[in-house]
Amino acid sequence: MDPGTALAVVSLSFQVFAGCIRGFVLLSTAHNLGSDASLLRTQLGLEEWHFMQWAEKVGLLSKDGKLGGRTVGEMDPRINEKLALKLMFELEALLERDKIRSRYKMDLVVERPADAVIDGKEDEGSEGKDARGVLNGIISNEIRGEILARVKLIQSKNHLPKRLWWAAVDRSKFEALVRDVRAIVQGLWALLNPIQQEDLQHQIESILSVVIRFSEDVKDLRELGDILRGNNGAERSETAEFAKAAELKAVGIEIGSEKEPGVGRGILPTEDGRVKVLQPLQIEKLTGFEPHQKNKSIGIGYYDHEPVFVEVKTVEPFLRSKLRDRVNNLAILLSTSKDASFHTLQCLGVIEIPNKSQFAFVYVYPTSETLEDKRNLPQPISLLDLLNGSQPSVTYRLNLATALLRTINIFHTGGWLHKDLRSENILFFPTSSSSHPLSSNLTPYLTGFQFSRLDNRAEISERPSSNPSHDIYRHRYALGEPSMAFEQFMDIYSLGTILIEIAEWRPLRHVLLKHVDVKSGEVPLDRLAGIGKWLNETKVESGMVAFRMGDAFARAVKKCLRAGDSEGEDKHVKEGHLDTLGTIHELSKCVI
Repeated sequence: MDPGTALAVVSLSFQVFAGCIRGFVLLSTAHNLGSDASLLRTQLGLEEWHFMQWAEKVGLLSKDGKLGGRTVGEMDPRINEKLALKLMFELEALLERDKIRSRYKMDLVVERPADAVIDGKEDEGSEGKDARGVLNGIISNEIRGEILARVKLIQSKNHLPKRLWWAAVDRSKFEALVRDVRAIVQGLWALLNPIQQEDLQHQIESILSVVIRFSEDVKDLRELGDILRGNNGAERSETAEFAKAAELKAVGIEIGSEKEPGVGRGILPTEDGRVKVLQPLQIEKLTGFEPHQKNKSIGIGYYDHEPVFVEVKTVEPFLRSKLRDRVNNLAILLSTSKDASFHTLQCLGVIEIPNKSQFAFVYVYPTSETLEDKRNLPQPISLLDLLNGSQPSVTYRLNLATALLRTINIFHTGGWLHKDLRSENILFFPTSSSSHPLSSNLTPYLTGFQFSRLDNRAEISERPSSNPSHDIYRHRYALGEPSMAFEQFMDIYSLGTILIEIAEWRPLRHVLLKHVDVKSGEVPLDRLAGIGKWLNETKVESGMVAFRMGDAFARAVKKCLRAGDSEGEDKHVKEGHLDTLGTIHELSKCVI
């Protein structure tokens, strides 16, 4: 459907909705309902209120019942709009004078009938309060007027349609009319069932996120993971990522517990109580290692004749013995069962490289089963590399952003910090040297966990090497000496800079050229610290991100870049996970 047609359909939805409201107004305000005026108006008013509530749910009205600045008729794209329109057309027709006359044998007239009374009162003045019904005022005339004025059914919102008169009213016939109205309104609400189920699922996910974050009981976490996976061990797609988060949290607690035997030596109990041991890998079995041309700390090769990906972590010699335990435990964390939403590689173990103060994390090459030729192992391609060439669709970029958000949310919910998020650490693994990540629809994998640790201030906090090309992704509080202890909101901020790259589809260093040139030699710290503010002002507040990727994406970027702002720092630290989850839900609804 072309944009012009889409706008026309949306406008039609609101026009028909307003036509229904006009019908409700004419019927509920008409004189001469007789002694049952209060009861009949309450019955009809209840259906109007239900109809207005439905309109709020589907997006025709804002949550305060007003139009505000919304686009007229901006209906939730998840709604079957064609069917909703059909039902509203039926409702509008049902509330028209001709239909009421022909179907229910009741008549509305402009002039007062000679024998008419005003709801049981001979006085032509205002009706008694009791005659208006107990729901009088639940929908204000201001809201009705604004709706009708927006589609030119009245001259202004302060001039509702002239009140009519019932020429003849029969209570049983009026109640039959109300029943038919109710049936249509219920039909409209039935269209919301899938959306209500989705919203309920989002509430469940928010609760699970909080429970996992605050739980410190390994047994409870493992049982929760089993439940979320299903009794037969099969992953339930709607909760599988939280099963993974519960597993990560349980591993983290066991790693941090001094009471557990074997902690710090790469030994942890598994879900079934057995001890999981990652034996040190043997450097002699790593063959054919080929460093990546653009990033010498990663590469490909073969371990025990099977394709692998390798990440090398270099540490200060005096920290080697202290960090050995963390390296082994991190390897265990990354060796746990995989989940489709957790886009990380599966770790086989660690090789400690003699005389170099280096540890090599060895991972299963993720596309090894579909490789065209295992003898010619293709190097992975980073997101940073892709930003210099291909031009993917908005749909692809939205899906990529959502996948990254989900992965980080699982990692954070499980109580871990990444600490080195940047586009160079997001990798795609082709199945041949000629395949391309975009044309092959390859899965993005988050790597670069060399500095990752538990979200615990008692942990030794390593600083990544000072490099302006990397520092541009870091939160201002993570720069310079001394920097504050790393927090989750710093990861969220880094993710925001990657989202800017995805929106612009250019490397961040190019986006920032008007603010700072990282290739110009020594880069002032204050220029690096001001990157977040500059990006927010020039790319988000200017509307550029929304223009390229839509409003929901722009809101996501703004939340990320403002993570850790001084006026709400504590809130971001403690409740940032709920913001992330809400952002994931919002982006997942986007359909391009």
